[in-house]
Amino acid sequence: MLLLECQSRWGGSLCVMNRTYARPAWNWQVSAGAGAKALTDIRPWLRLKSEEADIALEWWTKRPVPQRGPLGRYLPFTADQRAFDASAEKRLKAAKSANAPDRITKLTLDGMDVIALEHTGGKASGAEGH
Repeated sequence: MLLLECQSRWGGSLCVMNRTYARPAWNWQVSAGAGAKALTDIRPWLRLKSEEADIALEWWTKRPVPQRGPLGRYLPFTADQRAFDASAEKRLKAAKSANAPDRITKLTLDGMDVIALEHTGGKASGAEGH
């Protein structure tokens, strides 16, 4: 299974997300650092989610790192740091919205159900070149 390979390569946890479906839905989670490493490793092969990955990776490399004060408590982020986070969040939401698939099709390949996402760039299917 693909998610087992992801867990083997980048760590994290793999668990059944929702047991009420006829078949289980799986969830793979990693820490932020491992997630950034996974995104960096797979980035050359991303086509539909490349813009979102680029935004996330840019944020990761420039993110504000929490600082501790003299009593060991975390200090609040500055207004500039909060604005940077908000800007990255806004850009990521816009990219997700812009990259929503035009058509979702359920296929069966080798006995497995697969979801196909079709992106036509706002054009009706088959209307390329017109």
